Amino acid sequence: MIKVLYYLRLNAALILGLFLALPFLNENPTHRLPASEAPSGSCFHIMRESLERHGSFTPRGPAIKERIPNFEVKIQNIESRIITPKDFARTFKREKGRWPLIKEMVDFFESGHEALMREIQALEEGAGDDRELSYYVNETLNALEMSEKEQQNIITFKAENPQLLETTYDINDGEMVQKMEWLWKNPFGDYGELLVALKTPGVEVQNLHLRILPNQTISDNSRRHKEIVARALDIKFQELEGLPPAEVAAYKNRYPIVFTEARAQSLEDVRHWIESKEVDLVVNVEGRGHYFVEVKNYNREVDRSKIESGYRNKKSILEQQKEMVEIIHFLGLERKYIPAIHFVKGVNAEAKEVLEQNGVLVIEDI
Repeated sequence: MIKVLYYLRLNAALILGLFLALPFLNENPTHRLPASEAPSGSCFHIMRESLERHGSFTPRGPAIKERIPNFEVKIQNIESRIITPKDFARTFKREKGRWPLIKEMVDFFESGHEALMREIQALEEGAGDDRELSYYVNETLNALEMSEKEQQNIITFKAENPQLLETTYDINDGEMVQKMEWLWKNPFGDYGELLVALKTPGVEVQNLHLRILPNQTISDNSRRHKEIVARALDIKFQELEGLPPAEVAAYKNRYPIVFTEARAQSLEDVRHWIESKEVDLVVNVEGRGHYFVEVKNYNREVDRSKIESGYRNKKSILEQQKEMVEIIHFLGLERKYIPAIHFVKGVNAEAKEVLEQNGVLVIEDI
């Protein structure tokens, strides 16, 4: 009888202990949305649930901007140099009482761009030998440097249009406006990446190209992330090459963006497509892994129409982000990388909801 009572008390204690421990067994509880709100496709559903486990973006530690003397003044100097062709023409008209000649517009494209580059370089002044700051400044300057083709376009335009150069720029001439915008080196995207890199704690890489090129000089962090992706690619394609056709077909159905019809017949084409992708910023968030951050630097707050609409036959923001979500999940890297996006001028609630329903973290506060 005593033994029976002993075991009853022991089992009761074990059951009570397990009951009390249940709330602590899951350190990161998932708050699932109703199934009706889940986007189609298992990878989007899984990535969205991963976002819910991670919670909101909470960067740790100081940002690089804290080490830059007179940071806000230098940023204002840079932004004063970012002038679109239309803005230049309007300012010219306001200050000189006439619209600029075409040659004055083209000259501005060269001299104004050089002035912008100097202001970006000035971010390093007074910061000492700060290799991390130099890395982001140089990445931006390299991206903004006019290519040989861009320089040649201006040279050729001048040589082939001597009479046009002497005519007045007409802001209402759509063809002329489009031509000037084509000759102008648009810095908004690359500058936006630099600005977010300097303001975001934990940023590790700017302009991460997923392809590994032989003898390429890159940062240690870039190489590390490239190698993670390359290993995942090797493992995945070795697996696919060993599968029977029916299982390969199942993979293609599961990942329709990766295996779109244009490249579905060639695994090599699929690999090259993934390797052609570029990530604007890689951010390390302590305890949560890394974020692949896309930076969008538009001149106003972004709404749902903006993220769902393409421009000049280009993919929409949502399509681009869906690609990255599916690539990460296809490679089995969803525990290492979370796709994220930041709009420098902000994003409204509806657009944010659409992106996050598709598994993309929207970073609002930096």
